[in-house]
Amino acid sequence: MTNYIVDSTGAGDFATLTAAAKAAQPGDVFNVKAGTYRERLDANVAQVTWQAEPGVIIDGGWRGGMAGTGWTPVLSVTAPGCTVSGFDVRNSFGRGILIQASDTTLAGCRTNNTFQGALQVGDGTGAAISNVSVRDCVFTKMSQSWVTEKRPQNVNGCVNIHNAVDSLFEGNVVSDGWGEGINIGRNSTRVIVRGNTIHSCNHVLIYFNRAQDCIIENNIAYHIPDPLYGGKKGDSYSAGIIVGDERGARLDRFAFSRGNVIRGNLVVNTGKLFQVRNNAIDDGYDTVLEDTVIENNTFVAGPVTTTGIEILGNRRGRSNSNSVFRNNAVVFDDAAAGADIGTFNSTGVTFSRNGWTSPPPQTMRDAADVWGDAMLDNPSAVIKRVDGVVTDFDRNNYRPLPGSPLVDAPVIGAMEPETEPEPEPEPKPEPEWDWILAEMEDQRAQLATISLAVEDAQEINRIVTGYINALRKEL
Repeated sequence: MTNYIVDSTGAGDFATLTAAAKAAQPGDVFNVKAGTYRERLDANVAQVTWQAEPGVIIDGGWRGGMAGTGWTPVLSVTAPGCTVSGFDVRNSFGRGILIQASDTTLAGCRTNNTFQGALQVGDGTGAAISNVSVRDCVFTKMSQSWVTEKRPQNVNGCVNIHNAVDSLFEGNVVSDGWGEGINIGRNSTRVIVRGNTIHSCNHVLIYFNRAQDCIIENNIAYHIPDPLYGGKKGDSYSAGIIVGDERGARLDRFAFSRGNVIRGNLVVNTGKLFQVRNNAIDDGYDTVLEDTVIENNTFVAGPVTTTGIEILGNRRGRSNSNSVFRNNAVVFDDAAAGADIGTFNSTGVTFSRNGWTSPPPQTMRDAADVWGDAMLDNPSAVIKRVDGVVTDFDRNNYRPLPGSPLVDAPVIGAMEPETEPEPEPEPKPEPEWDWILAEMEDQRAQLATISLAVEDAQEINRIVTGYINALRKEL
């Protein structure tokens, strides 16, 4: 194991990432100094650590247009056991980052401006990979093929997790892209997508497509009201969360979705809040909810929302089974005119104790449902961009106020309720020092009087004792 310095100024052991990668041996650590590296990094030796200090940029050179575009990533991990952290990947003619090896950790990295997607984990055509961890990264301005092609037919997803097992995608930001924000599919199994923020992508924000036993929890998904993300016509915004098993020659060999959990997510101002896709098109969708749990989510409609909860029945003879939709809050006060809060035209899904601001169809109701004003803090707040991927989104706007029908145990929705502020303690009165001093002087005088009385009693006792002792001697 050797520690090396990579410095574009020539002051380290290597001046380029390419030279460093060619020299790498298992166990080596490469510390990359700040600078712009106009090349690719291929981490193709196992058990190597690549750590970048702040200010390390890998620039792929793409500045828009179709010339030279393809799929080649700027940063790739193709050997197991590697750790890659802190890199800023920009301007890719293909993908931003590709991970095709097990036991990989990607942490604190960024991508910006990629022709294809920002990140690909796994390979839908090869062997499965496992134990991949992607944490605290930012992926933005992705899948730009959608806006550079004159007539785009397809668009690569922003973050694709395909054929990955026992892996984690946590604490990341995915925004301002085309294609699905996060696409979990093609036999991805036991993948956890947790605590991420996904916003303002032109296709669905979180997407299941032939995935099994995966968990999507505690994520935030929303749209800023910018027509740029409203589809080709600027008026059809993408959904928040979708389960949609696609059909086709490349996809039919993967198992259908089952056993997935969608829990504790906050979805705000998306075109559809939640959808299960189905249709009769040959290369369309073939989806059912099997052993699926959808619970404790908060779905809040906004001005671009046209559909609340839409679970469409399978058109190819399969049925939902052993699935639940429970303890979810569906807040629909600010939806677009004519929006539909709910559609369920199938069987096999139990609806239990959900909160609705307006009535869904009978097929989605339960005797334990709560109705009416959800009493959220500020669900009508307009979400604005502040700078780059940063917006002024405040999750506390969607927290139930005290007295909300959502707060009776167990809490309905993803958000813990606001609590009544503790009452201010009564101020202690200022001491009345003059009165206290007077009391102390009086007590001192009483003690002095008692002291004199004690001294007199002792003197009398001494005299009497003397007489008694004298008398005893004479007798």
